[in-house]
Amino acid sequence: MIIVNINDEAIEAAKDEKSLEKFIKKHELFILREAFRVTKRFVSKSDDEWSIALIAFHQAVKSYTPERGNFKSFAALIIKSRLTDYYRTGKKYSNEMNVAPDTFDGDPEDGDPEAEFKLSVARAGAVSHENPAKDEIEALNSVFAAYGFSFYDLSGCSPKKDKAKRDCAKAVAAVLRDESLLNELQTKKLLPIAKIMNITGLPRKIIENHRKYIIAAVEIMNGDYPLVQEYMKYIREEMSP
Repeated sequence: MIIVNINDEAIEAAKDEKSLEKFIKKHELFILREAFRVTKRFVSKSDDEWSIALIAFHQAVKSYTPERGNFKSFAALIIKSRLTDYYRTGKKYSNEMNVAPDTFDGDPEDGDPEAEFKLSVARAGAVSHENPAKDEIEALNSVFAAYGFSFYDLSGCSPKKDKAKRDCAKAVAAVLRDESLLNELQTKKLLPIAKIMNITGLPRKIIENHRKYIIAAVEIMNGDYPLVQEYMKYIREEMSP
């Protein structure tokens, strides 16, 4: 199949992880630029905003269909929505670095001869800051790899409705409270679905549909990831007496 535009390219990228990784890398400048447009500040790869924008772009690729129109417009909306939600939780801008707005204009695939240089500038700025959240995500990626998925896969399998969140929290709490279940999960790298069903009364479909998310949440809440754990307060509430 000959890919003639970014819409087709996005559809192809969603089919396998290697293609998706290449596609994301190719469009790093676009992701940085869209994050900049929302925050009105330079966003480096050391910032939480970069991680959020990256996850949003990943989600856009996974959920894109031709009916959604132009891929870039669709991805921009997803990035804007996720970052807006982030700031509504009370988070503040961090690791601020003044960069001219036109640093983020242009794309390599659009024929901009300076685009690669601009991306290099953005990358150079990214290494000048330390960010614990990024370190946590990288560490979690190594943990999740043993289960066959990555941190960025969670955008497509996270519970969206309150009931689904409560159900997932029950499943996660069941594993964390039972040392034998936790040990079975971490040893076999398989979620003990039947045992969780017996403990919680949850239907198999709910657990299977959110398998990756439940596994990820167990590892996050069981490990030393305080910043990422902040996004899962509802699970901590489920664990409370």
